[in-house]
Amino acid sequence: MAVKGKEVEGFSLWTGRCNMKVVSINPNLEEIIELTGLENPRDPEYSGVTQEGNAKLRLDVYLKNPELNISAKAVFWLEDEPQVSKRTGSTQYVNSVGNSIWSKESPESNPNLSWFWNRDYREAFKGEASLYTFLQAWSNIDTRAEDSEVKLETPFSDIVGGDLSELNTLVEQLFDNEVGVLLGVKDGKYQVIYGNAYVPGSINSNKRIENQLENDSKGGYDWQASYQGSLELQKYTGQPEPTNTVSSDTIDVEAVLGQ
Repeated sequence: MAVKGKEVEGFSLWTGRCNMKVVSINPNLEEIIELTGLENPRDPEYSGVTQEGNAKLRLDVYLKNPELNISAKAVFWLEDEPQVSKRTGSTQYVNSVGNSIWSKESPESNPNLSWFWNRDYREAFKGEASLYTFLQAWSNIDTRAEDSEVKLETPFSDIVGGDLSELNTLVEQLFDNEVGVLLGVKDGKYQVIYGNAYVPGSINSNKRIENQLENDSKGGYDWQASYQGSLELQKYTGQPEPTNTVSSDTIDVEAVLGQ
């Protein structure tokens, strides 16, 4: 079968659903060169402080599909500050299996949210719910089971402070696990990952991704990247395709080739 597609600096660009393995989290410069093959990548600066004085961390999760030699990275922006919507005033909450909701009042005041508050829960920090969405798919845990738990033991403030020991242990423990992601191309040259939905690699269905894309579109937050209108994994051809503005609450995701 002939395969044609656009390449950037020797790397093929891909779109569609792709199963990938997590190979590194917040690697140093030498490790980035080894992971990507790039000769002069920028020295990463992961930690910082917001204008309000809150600690923040850019969490770079490097993923790879070794069979097709596809590499990309998911970037999660974490901040040691509760996640509160500026538009609605709602607070985001996360529970012990990594599910999250938005609510202006205590979740327990709403009987329809019993599926959420029948487990331990608390206020989520900025970027935390997005990270747990990824962890759910990566760990391949059945969150419906009573004894299930998807919860990092390291305090969030310590993670933002740079303690990634628990996450790096997961890279080793879950090395054989795959995450199903939607690949796209931004600005015709950057390999990007759709950050609002992931699926365990063991699940063939793309319904979760399709439903989230539809919900985003209904809310006016279409993904600002081309996936060539299909979840079928294929090389990017570079043909023009309409794109729309992405929500500021969407995970910021860059490719290995992106800056």
